[in-house]
Amino acid sequence: MSRPRFEVIFVKRSCAYVRGHGSREALVDLKGRAPCWSALGRGWVTTPRTASDLIARWESRGYVVDVTEDDPLPALRGQLW
Repeated sequence: MSRPRFEVIFVKRSCAYVRGHGSREALVDLKGRAPCWSALGRGWVTTPRTASDLIARWESRGYVVDVTEDDPLPALRGQLW
């Protein structure tokens, strides 16, 4: 049986999308309230800080997490989240 795969996309300083089976439940568990779904981004909308917390939680449990940025230019300049 394979482990769940999660995907986190950092869109800008105030927005990140989280996708994957069980990602909504993980956000509810972490924040205590239901997240909003973005039809355009096809993922749960959250802040980059919360997305980083989820990445740490998932990786500590051994899950596979794909992290991408919508615009790679700030990362090339060294302006990371």
